[in-house]
Amino acid sequence: MKKNVLLLFVAVACLAIVSCKRDDDAPLAYVNFSIDPDSPAYGGLNTVGGYAYLTGGYCGVVVFRTSWTDFVAYERGCPNDNSTAVEVDPDNSVILFCPKCGSQFVYTDGSPIEGVAKTSLRQYNAVYSGGMLHVYN
Repeated sequence: MKKNVLLLFVAVACLAIVSCKRDDDAPLAYVNFSIDPDSPAYGGLNTVGGYAYLTGGYCGVVVFRTSWTDFVAYERGCPNDNSTAVEVDPDNSVILFCPKCGSQFVYTDGSPIEGVAKTSLRQYNAVYSGGMLHVYN
């Protein structure tokens, strides 16, 4: 009898641990690509403050040019709902928003500023060298 109670307790504990989903459990996706951000193909990155949506990651990658030599890159999957891609606000390009849950994030560090998301967007490494931008995790 004690063995059955212990087994039941362990099973319930395991289910509780497995069923808990944290806000920051976005799927990891391999990202490793290089682009020329000054090429016409990436027109949105040709100016400081510009951005571009790129393929890769889990739901895509968004890259912002923060200065002539600095970039930031984020996973587009919303930390609250991994299957929904965040978008840049057309009226305020420093804000990204999730069209499903309404969460908003600031582009400088990906942190949530409004909505139900509690964690920042997943940030990828963005290294600019020799005229090429390398984005990777």
